[in-house]
Amino acid sequence: MFLKTSIERLLNESSIHKRNNVELKKACETALEQLGREGEVKENNHTGGVLPSHHGYIFADPYFLPLDLACRSSTPKIAAIALDCIQKLVTYGHLIGNTTDPANPERKLIDRIVEAVCHPFDGPQTDENVELQIIKALLAMVLSSNTQVHDAALLNSVRICFNICLATKNATNCSTARATLTQIITRVFEKMEENEYDGEYAEESDDVVVKSVLDQLVNDIVHSQEHSDEKTQKSFEDHTNNNSTSYQLEFKSTEEKDAFLLLRALCMLSKKGAATSDPQSHELNSLHLSLDMILLVLQKSKITFPDKHSFIYVLKYYLCPALSKNASSSVISVFEKSLAIVVELINKFRAHLKPQIEVGKFVGNKFLGRLGGTLSKAYFSKIHTS
Repeated sequence: MFLKTSIERLLNESSIHKRNNVELKKACETALEQLGREGEVKENNHTGGVLPSHHGYIFADPYFLPLDLACRSSTPKIAAIALDCIQKLVTYGHLIGNTTDPANPERKLIDRIVEAVCHPFDGPQTDENVELQIIKALLAMVLSSNTQVHDAALLNSVRICFNICLATKNATNCSTARATLTQIITRVFEKMEENEYDGEYAEESDDVVVKSVLDQLVNDIVHSQEHSDEKTQKSFEDHTNNNSTSYQLEFKSTEEKDAFLLLRALCMLSKKGAATSDPQSHELNSLHLSLDMILLVLQKSKITFPDKHSFIYVLKYYLCPALSKNASSSVISVFEKSLAIVVELINKFRAHLKPQIEVGKFVGNKFLGRLGGTLSKAYFSKIHTS
């Protein structure tokens, strides 16, 4: 069986690299003994039928300790073997993690599994093969119908994919991490929407909406100049402060809470901004990636939410302030991405965000000011005709 073979490989590697893997070696030996006894019991219970029975199925959760220790090993080859094993066990439904963590009764084993998988990542110096195995294991756990990755474990999974995308020196790993991040985020919000009521889908095409929104922005530029930036900022902050705690958030499902925590984290990342326009800057790349993921969420959104839904709450009190800050960025790419998000907000959520996006406030003195002021005519024409 694959589990036994992987633990045997870990035992062999821990014997070669003895210095820092004494505990791992002992855990592997114990696990192999237990697997041997379990195999004997199952063999004795085998009825001799033509088809294999369910009794031959190995449940890997009780044998996670050696995999956990291997993920925490300082030897990259050992960590890579364990990560590959975890990914395959999860994919084929042998490792589920729905039981209580023996080391911490206050959490599920799946939380410990995610923690172990994330542990080997140590910034730019992480072994490239280990990076790839981390990405594959995280994707398998989040997308599997057998494992339930929620709350802090989900955020940790997204954080590691995000950081690998930014820190890796391997272009393939960067692309894979970004694709994995896209799949995870898409799935989280799909599951949230699946748990919501059947809302109405938007009828207007993207081209019609974009043209309508930009035409409106152009027409309102002159009027927006009547209000000063200082008054606008104060008005927006007052609205946020007065209403951000006007009701207590209630989550209809675990999936809704996951979506809330994830979108809020992305918005908070995007609000950090970037102090430099250097394309190699970690800050700027992080900002670009967070804005791209936020835009992805909005573009994928299909249903109509009630006004007091947690999704709308995040848009009002986390996303809009972040966009307001990025609207004044000197980096054109940041402004472009932020403007694309604004278009999506007006397209799908304008009924919920009237105080935030009305001319003279959020859009008026931020985005309209940029469109009619510092941007060149050529750049303005590019936006207007796109």
